[in-house]
Amino acid sequence: MPGQIIEPYQAPPPTPSYAQPAPQVTNFNLTVNALDAKSVLERSADIATAVQKEVRAGHPVGLSLQQALVGT
Repeated sequence: MPGQIIEPYQAPPPTPSYAQPAPQVTNFNLTVNALDAKSVLERSADIATAVQKEVRAGHPVGLSLQQALVGT
């Protein structure tokens, strides 16, 4: 050890214990979008309101619906 004389068979001084650093934490966000039959049925009123709003606003989905329903 620097600065000390160690006699033969003398145990070295204990090493100082330092606080262990906190483990690293990784944050992440996970977004899952799934649409199954049950979800569609449960949210049918919300879905209908959203589609109606977009059709009235002139969204191209209106033309697609018209073509699908009328066959034009």
